[in-house]
Amino acid sequence: MRVLSRDFTFREKVLLVILALLIFGLGYYYLLDQPVRRELARCETEQARLDAELEQVNAKLHTLETMREELENIEASGDVSEMKSYNASKEEIKLLNDVLSRTDQYAITFSSVTRDGDQIRRNFTLEFSASNYANMADILSALAESPLRCRVSEIECKRTSRYNFFYQSYDYTEEPYLVTATATFYETMVGGTPDAGLPPDSKTSK
Repeated sequence: MRVLSRDFTFREKVLLVILALLIFGLGYYYLLDQPVRRELARCETEQARLDAELEQVNAKLHTLETMREELENIEASGDVSEMKSYNASKEEIKLLNDVLSRTDQYAITFSSVTRDGDQIRRNFTLEFSASNYANMADILSALAESPLRCRVSEIECKRTSRYNFFYQSYDYTEEPYLVTATATFYETMVGGTPDAGLPPDSKTSK
């Protein structure tokens, strides 16, 4: 049996080297270069996502830190009100009666209770007469700064006059202040017990 063999020519050797380099280059491109590039692109996308999440977390931390400082300042000032759990209507009515006992006369009109998620709003209109300005200011301050969460708004104050025939002028010194105001007690469903008077949640009823 004869084995045919011959030496490669210089040209053939050059072509084989070029072919080997080409195969090596293709192998490097598909097996190493492209996978590495895809992994780098994936890592860059993941880093961008994590940077966005970190920015959101830092923003939340800043908000929480601000809220913590505000709460500490409020607690330090002693001006702290509590949002009672639903249904706190008896406590609220007792507070109103205690505060308004300093007035000459008063009337309270409650409107419908509203609910937004866990927050309950109990709106009411308040009318009372006070003997003097200091008495009126004390009553409004006692409501706004009460231990129950209460917001007083839309205050209207009037004062009647009486004509003094001796001085030929109107006398305001002995007439009471007539005050009308709207206010809201705030409650929460956290720890609260639903009952027949609980309105539907405005968020879920939309």
